[in-house]
Amino acid sequence: MTIADATRAGVVGPLADELADRQRRIDPDFAGCAAGAEARERARRLRARAPVRTAVARVLGLKTDERTWRERADGQEAVGAELAKLGPSWRVIHAVPIGGPDGDVDHLVIGPTGVFAISTQNHPDANVWVNGDIFKVNGVRRPFVRNSRFAAAQCAKVLTAHTGLRVDVHPAIAVMGAGHGFIVKTQPAGVRVVRRRALTREIDELAPTLDSARMDALYVAASCLSTWQSPPESWLTTSRDASTRSAGPAGSPDPAPRAMA
Repeated sequence: MTIADATRAGVVGPLADELADRQRRIDPDFAGCAAGAEARERARRLRARAPVRTAVARVLGLKTDERTWRERADGQEAVGAELAKLGPSWRVIHAVPIGGPDGDVDHLVIGPTGVFAISTQNHPDANVWVNGDIFKVNGVRRPFVRNSRFAAAQCAKVLTAHTGLRVDVHPAIAVMGAGHGFIVKTQPAGVRVVRRRALTREIDELAPTLDSARMDALYVAASCLSTWQSPPESWLTTSRDASTRSAGPAGSPDPAPRAMA
């Protein structure tokens, strides 16, 4: 992105200068991280610490931390493969570190229809039942809806502060497995819960809200690991004085971004 592009995106003055500098500092190892790579590495380290116990547990079908991370990696890789089917205008970053209950966002997706924080839930041979905020796996209530809202809100705060745009990030949960049933009686408010194979269609068919300049601005900020590692004090200071526009339909004015908590 050039400074002119940033200005057209609603990022002006010193913010545009910082954004152009940030583009030169994109971390290719972070931005290019493969889906499921971090979860797979955690499973490998757990397996290396106790190879015999892990092998016995796998033979007996026992639930272990190694199995949890391995299944999580399987799910993230499968969802990543689905997201790769999106068109060339879409950008995807995997394993975005935000802290909180889940530690990171499995997939941050930026495209013409908006910005999405996607959580992968892989539950082989399980029954998944959703009714509003209630998300049950084999009859046990899990906090996945609450966690997905938290992750999207954190991403929105960080991207708003780092771009000078007011960014809306939409939470979604991609379910894989659920071989004994997948029922969504009522979608949670503001959260999409879908089968993995329906995910790309679900987000690609929404109404467009972002132009290419805004998508570029958001991707440049999101693909720098430093964006997620420390509070953006300089950006917050600058953004208070900058004219801002929403990361929504082109030309729609919005109030200045909120400071991060």
